[in-house]
Amino acid sequence: MPDIKKHFSSLFWKLTVLPISLITLLLVILAGYLLLSTNAPWLSIGMIMVSGGIVAASIVLLAQQFSSRLRNLNTLLPMLGEGRFQEVHDALSIEQPLKRYNELDELEASLCSLSQTMEDQDKNIDFHNKEIERMSLFDSLTGLANRHLFLYEVQNELMDIRESKREGMIALILLDLDKFKRINDSLGHQIGDLMLEKLGKRLSKATETLGVVGRPGGDEFAILLRNLKRVEQLDGLCEKLLELISRPINLGDSSVVVNCSLGVAACTGEDSASDLMRHAEIAMYKAKDNGGNQSCIFAPEMASEAHETLLMESEIRRAFEEEEFTLYLQPKVDMGNKIRSFEALVRWDHPEKGIIQPGEFIPAMESMNFISQLDDWILETSCRQLKVLMAHYPGLSVAVNISSTRFAEHSFLDFLRKCIKDYEINPAHLELEITESMLMENMAGAMEILTVIKEMGISIAIDDFGTGYSSLSYLKDLPVSTVKIDQAFIRDIPESEKDMQISSVIIFLANQLNYKVVAEGVETKAQVDFLKASKCDLMQGYYFSKPIPAHKVLLMLETERLIGLGLDDDELHLDDFDEAQSLDDLSSTSNSSTAN
Repeated sequence: MPDIKKHFSSLFWKLTVLPISLITLLLVILAGYLLLSTNAPWLSIGMIMVSGGIVAASIVLLAQQFSSRLRNLNTLLPMLGEGRFQEVHDALSIEQPLKRYNELDELEASLCSLSQTMEDQDKNIDFHNKEIERMSLFDSLTGLANRHLFLYEVQNELMDIRESKREGMIALILLDLDKFKRINDSLGHQIGDLMLEKLGKRLSKATETLGVVGRPGGDEFAILLRNLKRVEQLDGLCEKLLELISRPINLGDSSVVVNCSLGVAACTGEDSASDLMRHAEIAMYKAKDNGGNQSCIFAPEMASEAHETLLMESEIRRAFEEEEFTLYLQPKVDMGNKIRSFEALVRWDHPEKGIIQPGEFIPAMESMNFISQLDDWILETSCRQLKVLMAHYPGLSVAVNISSTRFAEHSFLDFLRKCIKDYEINPAHLELEITESMLMENMAGAMEILTVIKEMGISIAIDDFGTGYSSLSYLKDLPVSTVKIDQAFIRDIPESEKDMQISSVIIFLANQLNYKVVAEGVETKAQVDFLKASKCDLMQGYYFSKPIPAHKVLLMLETERLIGLGLDDDELHLDDFDEAQSLDDLSSTSNSSTAN
């Protein structure tokens, strides 16, 4: 249709306007000639009038054509605003006539170009709008519903239950991978993302007839189960999900196994979607606190526990900001009852509750991901205290416990080097205590880190030896210097013959491997006598001293020097240091004790 209009316009110009213009020009010339060369003015005037009429008619024809094109352009402009770009293209002549080109032609060409530009921009905007909509509703990695879309689906399902009053219930399962951070740290985030993508497909395929699968974020997946008949069905389903997740994930040349913790919340329609998600999250963290790789169904009393946990988290954050944690040290003595080293411990000096033991807040810190921050605080504070001790007692050392979480982090070794450099301590006087279970989680990675620590000149001790794998095959290859016998094997000595035999064997094997042996939890003279007879190297426990604030350690050491005696059972016990405030106080106490 536009081509027909174009050719018709060109033909109209050639067959009418141009000939009429030429005839008019000739008539005007002829009229002028007659007027000058003849005596018939009326003829000239007539010809001029005819020419004027022809000119007027031509002008009218041209005006009508221009007016028609302007009206056409005027109707096209609103169509652009409505996004009817194809109709505009169809109405416009893209190719202009070769013989003429005027302002209207320019206007039509500009309008055509504008239409094309607006159409391209509209397509681009539409594409980006769809992409934004997809990103706002779906997880970019797995393609599953994200948190917003998943909660929307849950809310719709709850509304349907309320409105239709149908029987049954729905359940929400929140799945969180156990210790997934270590996979990212050891294998890289690219492998971690690939695992999440494969797990998402695995879950979608397994539950496609049961409900909706989403990925709220991180290493979490959520499953909405529709038309649940009874709560008892959840136990069997959770067992199947745990087994499904634990299947090896093929990553090409290798495979990886990962476990998960499941939190389950069932609902008949009274709760909101956010309530259901929160209940499932509470149950999931309960499953993690119980050791992971298991499921937990939400119960109302868990909500109050979660509230207490939230308060604890707030208080822990404040404790770091207000410097409420205090370093405590517990001495390790040799068989001559002389202090040789200390173990660094921590207490929380709560402004309202007083001194809080680590057993009351360490588990909460581990579940809230504060444990690495606490480890760094203990390590740095211990190095600062060690610098003070070395200035007065250069032969002493300090042992610091390192959690498995902090030990596996890439930044740990750099922070360790920084502490040694900042406080200018001799690394030979610093010892790091690690547990057996930590080593066995990733033996190859642990061996690499331990080798670097050993090369730095720092001693390494295996803490709680005997409570984990206690494998001699790995013990002989580890770059460790000390083995600590767990207090579980010391507590019942001498009543328990088995504990005595186990402790004797550990001490003998460690001596054969040239390891030092430290016995923890020593509380009676009978235990001291047994350990001396078994040739244990060092002892640690309440029999010698409770853990004391770090600022009182110099007082303890100075008293030992002043007395000139070891810490025997009838000598000064270090409980006195809880009250002593100065060297004079301790000297007085020491003299009194010696006199008695």
